Amino acid sequence: MLFSQLLQKEDKKVAFLLGHIYAWPMISRDKKFILAYSAYRKNKYTGNIESYYKKHKIKLREFLGNKYDVRLNKDIHDKFMDTLENNKMKLNGVSVVIKNDINIVKLYGTIEKWLIDQDENIQRWFLTGFMDGRGSLDFAANYISIDLAHRNNPEIAKRKINKINDLIGFIFNYNPRTLQKESHTKNDQFRLNMRYFAGHYGFFRPSLIDVYNKISNTLTTKDDYIYIDKKEIDYEISTTTSNIDINKFAISIKGLSKLEKLEKAKEYRLENFDFDSEDEILYSSSNVKAEAKKIAGFKCELNDQHETFISQSTNTLYVEAHHLIPFAKRSKFDINIDILENLVALCPNCHRKIHLSKNDDKVELLTKLYNSRADKLNKESINISIQNLLSYYNIKDKIAR
Repeated sequence: MLFSQLLQKEDKKVAFLLGHIYAWPMISRDKKFILAYSAYRKNKYTGNIESYYKKHKIKLREFLGNKYDVRLNKDIHDKFMDTLENNKMKLNGVSVVIKNDINIVKLYGTIEKWLIDQDENIQRWFLTGFMDGRGSLDFAANYISIDLAHRNNPEIAKRKINKINDLIGFIFNYNPRTLQKESHTKNDQFRLNMRYFAGHYGFFRPSLIDVYNKISNTLTTKDDYIYIDKKEIDYEISTTTSNIDINKFAISIKGLSKLEKLEKAKEYRLENFDFDSEDEILYSSSNVKAEAKKIAGFKCELNDQHETFISQSTNTLYVEAHHLIPFAKRSKFDINIDILENLVALCPNCHRKIHLSKNDDKVELLTKLYNSRADKLNKESINISIQNLLSYYNIKDKIAR
């Protein structure tokens, strides 16, 4: 299975695998292979851990079908394993081997772009794959937790937690290990309330199911390999921050009709620009927009002397986040463009000028923003000329200044 072929499908199997990869991508040094890797570690609850490898392999093959290459890590050919960044995998876990034919730099953005327009059921399977593959159960704190790849790159961590919060409507507990002793030996973590996860999403890995059963004895089978804890269906997610309103992190659109989604978008416009589409308001990242404003110091990036006012909801100077490459054009790109590099903070007047002024004025403003962002976009493998950018604003036959 080629990675590009994987992305052409829109089903729970693909979502599950992409969740694995997004959580912690395992990539061969020659960049020819990507693994959807499930980790196993022995603990006091599991007993014979190797028996779980075999159960998991059988289960994955039944779930995925014959088109996917499922292997025990210790059985992967030595020559192939020599190309991997972490040879400890040879002893632990189960992997789905996927041939790579994309630019690895685009990996996160490619998966995000695939996920952004999927329905609730597919997003559910993505989250199951994300948390299940490398997750562990903490019964003392009542969390399922997953270590973060790229522990030395906080931007990757922010990107992941923001994007999943926005797309799936979850609040993650973020556990920065820098607050603990021996932090240099441990990765930061995402954590979700374990019983909430079991009740609403569920476990796939046999060891997690078995251990959870031994401890709580409340799981029953439902819908393929998703498990439902009947006693915890209405369990509220716990966080370390009290009184969190999920709508400050993301707009939940689960179960809403088209009309209800449009009403939701209208409500959200109280703190957003009227020219944003319903599609952008519902699906683009409120977290990333907030971060872009913060990075800009809540000042207009076209002219930081432009005065606005103090926003009642944020108690900061009011600015609006604008996608330089319009969000509506995301289908023209093979990776996600809803990222910080493509978002600029503008005062309300400049934002309206970009949408409503004469073309000559638009060209001047857009060219200034393009020149400040082109290098950052290129580093994210988003390559666009000023002429193409202007065409997205219906400006043609104009020479950038």
